[in-house]
Amino acid sequence: MQAIYDIPEILFQHGVTDVVLSPGSRCAPLSIAFARHKKLQIKVVPDERSAAFIALGMSLQTQKPTVLICTSGSALYNYAPAVVEAYYQRVPLIILTADRPPEWIDQNDGQTIRQQEIYGKHSKAFFQLSAEHELPATQWETYRKVNEAISISEAYPKGPVHINIPFREPFYPKTDITFSESPTVIKREQPVHTLSTDQWKNIQHKLDSYKKILFVGGQHPYDESLRLKIGNIKAPFIGEVVSNLHGVRNVIHTHDTMLTSIPLSDLEELKPDLVISFGGALLSKWLKQYIRTNDSIDHWYVGPDVTTPDVFQQLTEIIPVQLNEFLSQTSIASATQDQFLQRWIQQQTHIVPAIRDFNTKEKIFNEFTALADVLHHLPSFGKLHLANSMSVRYANTIGITQRSAEVFANRGTSGIDGVISTAYGYALKTTQLVTIITGDMAFFYDRNAFWNNYKPSNLRVVLLNNHGGGIFRMIDGPSALPELDEFFETKQPLSAKHLATEQGLEYTLCKNFNDLNKALEDFFQPSMFGKILEIETDSRKNTEVFKRFKKTIQQHYI
Repeated sequence: MQAIYDIPEILFQHGVTDVVLSPGSRCAPLSIAFARHKKLQIKVVPDERSAAFIALGMSLQTQKPTVLICTSGSALYNYAPAVVEAYYQRVPLIILTADRPPEWIDQNDGQTIRQQEIYGKHSKAFFQLSAEHELPATQWETYRKVNEAISISEAYPKGPVHINIPFREPFYPKTDITFSESPTVIKREQPVHTLSTDQWKNIQHKLDSYKKILFVGGQHPYDESLRLKIGNIKAPFIGEVVSNLHGVRNVIHTHDTMLTSIPLSDLEELKPDLVISFGGALLSKWLKQYIRTNDSIDHWYVGPDVTTPDVFQQLTEIIPVQLNEFLSQTSIASATQDQFLQRWIQQQTHIVPAIRDFNTKEKIFNEFTALADVLHHLPSFGKLHLANSMSVRYANTIGITQRSAEVFANRGTSGIDGVISTAYGYALKTTQLVTIITGDMAFFYDRNAFWNNYKPSNLRVVLLNNHGGGIFRMIDGPSALPELDEFFETKQPLSAKHLATEQGLEYTLCKNFNDLNKALEDFFQPSMFGKILEIETDSRKNTEVFKRFKKTIQQHYI
């Protein structure tokens, strides 16, 4: 089993040092090999679903693969939600799963299921190792496949890779194991993709034919060099909260509110003839509908993707390079373009005070205004994770004022599962403050994020608890149904107080603005423990206030 024992060293030689392991018997050879390799940082997390999202959060911070290890059977199926999220968010993971020998599959043996290619097309690659680990040919095969798996996981687009390893009994070693001094390590240089001079000339010639160019940024990691470059481009950039373009000149962050509030005549003036999009998933349904319903708008996508992200149904061109290079190789400058930029800026300048004024004057305690207060108090250089549903949508409406705050979210599949665990894993890999803003459904769904022995003191949890899925009161369809309360909103009476006590977390409950203002005075201050700030509101009042907010903004244009 020497090749199995050498897997940790091969990973280490590739620069992979983080491991999240869930205990089990069948994975004992892996557990022992990794535990005795002193150069790796191993976290033991018993809940496999939480473990996988914690690994996802760690890789989001390090941009290196995190290794996941679990036993056979349903254990590895619990990885599936995080694997799918990693696939669509392009996060590298190396998944090592123990398995029964092939002859025992479908023979009613315990913890035995069909594990080969279990993640299907949501894994970048799958490797099946042999159960005959002592044969020279299979040792060579193990070295080769582990090296290839690491290279594939780190190649663009990054993502999860699954290695399934069957083990025969006995798999608990009776003597000390040994590590090879120089196991086979195969490294691959990552290619640099670029275009020829003639191709760039052709792109520039096409660009020059457009008079009103609008950039649209989807989910994107914080990139200071890109932010500096965008600030010098004479074009409007729509920057969603997860695009990490807040505080950058020429970036429009109020597009969602603008597109649902301003008069049709003003909307016509904001219409581009070319949209250049970049990054991942977009939040705004209104932005997507606005562009989809305008047939005269062309769409280019800039990014080295292997897929064709035609989100606006208007795609005419794919430029397979990073946006940084595109902006360096092209120019956008004309009197018409400058006027187009100013129209967008003027509309945003008009609407921002109205948003701020509404929240300042609101007297009813509600989660929208409360979240605005929380965002206002965020530390300048912190990390902010936004849970799905209303948390990320509220933040996208309000905007982030701290220029250096880094925002991330599980927008690969946009599920509520694993959001706490993802932020938890991120917090384990940084000394900076990590804040997650989440609704109650996502929080309690993932409470096992805290079920481990690692307690990051830099984690701050803001829990918007309206005791149900409040988003369904704001959607036209379910909000009018008699089944709303029981079958959509899913009412629950839970509080985070007991969990905070169990896990040794500082806890504060806020039921009014005075409570909240007092709590925010020191919530983001350093502490020996993580903190939970629970903001309890009424779902009906939240809906009432948010609808009134939209109406107030619309009247602002009359």
